[in-house]
Amino acid sequence: MLVALNIVILAVGVGLVRWVGLSPIEGRAIAIEAGVQNATLGIAVAGILSTTEGLSAFALPGGIYGTMMYLVTGPFIWWARRR
Repeated sequence: MLVALNIVILAVGVGLVRWVGLSPIEGRAIAIEAGVQNATLGIAVAGILSTTEGLSAFALPGGIYGTMMYLVTGPFIWWARRR
């Protein structure tokens, strides 16, 4: 499910930028940045909402997504550089 979420984020980032009229390079940069920020935001929100000391269990999905994101985004970057 996390892999699908990351692929959708990358596709929406590239597609939305094309719809707005920016260059393909800007589209790839925005798509990659959107995925990276989502992981950080999830962990930050979990830390803010934590009622215990340290990170709560709510930070775990953000951490897992952050790891999976690089496994999906890495091949995307390799593909985009080859184009």
